[in-house]
Amino acid sequence: MSNAVATVEEGTLSPYLGTIMALVFNDNYVWVHSRLIRKYPNFAARFKHNQLKMKPVPQGAAHIIVHYLYTGCYKGLKALGNREVDTTKYHFKMAVHVYDLAHEYNLYQLEDMATDELQGLAPMLQLGTIITVLDQQEFTHTKISGWLRDYISGEVMRAGKAATADAVQVMEDDLKHNRPITGIVCETVAKMGLENQRLRRTLEKK
Repeated sequence: MSNAVATVEEGTLSPYLGTIMALVFNDNYVWVHSRLIRKYPNFAARFKHNQLKMKPVPQGAAHIIVHYLYTGCYKGLKALGNREVDTTKYHFKMAVHVYDLAHEYNLYQLEDMATDELQGLAPMLQLGTIITVLDQQEFTHTKISGWLRDYISGEVMRAGKAATADAVQVMEDDLKHNRPITGIVCETVAKMGLENQRLRRTLEKK
């Protein structure tokens, strides 16, 4: 009786069999087969003893990352709530977290996918709403970089140059329940723009 073990060509090995590795999100272990992890060498190099402790993120962002490792696709969980703005804010938040993690852990394709998601969602939200969302506690460890940083910077400058009393009031309303420093800076820039316009009109009259 032969004890020979059947072998297959390297290209036909199942990604779902073999060694498993752990992503640790908020002390929760998510097991992923090593062949899926090793498809991304720079990411795989971050693991120690087959584990990688990730920055703390909501479950929705962790889901997107694990789903990407298994499928190569970006797909989020369904948002709670019926209002379109709430759904948009939820998916926007998840995309910010995913972009930050993908950038930090060298998942370059996922970083591009998260950027595409942000480019579609950010214009659907008021600037004041974006600032309020990003000032929440869950973003304490999240870096705002890449396309989103440039977008916010551009929107703040635009708000400052073209501020109207109504626009400033909208921003104040968006920020009235949450006034951390970035929100105050954003509001101040808009008010500076409004004041500059007032001074310009005064000089023109002279």
